Formats: sequence, C-alpha cells, structure tokens
Amino acid sequence: MAIRKTILITGASSGLGEGMAREFAAMG
Repeated sequence: MAIRKTILITGASSGLGEGMAREFAAMG
C-alpha cells in the first residue's frame, strides 16, 4: 500500500491526484 500512496502523492504534484491524495490521507 505504501507504493500506492507514493503514486497518489506523486500525482498530487500534478494536481490530478490532489483530491484522491487528500481523501486517502483522511482515511489514514
């Protein structure tokens, strides 16, 4: 799951996965 989190965070830098990254962060 750590790899998936890294991918989401990396996508957040582009702004596309920012919402998803925040949602995952809220979930833990």
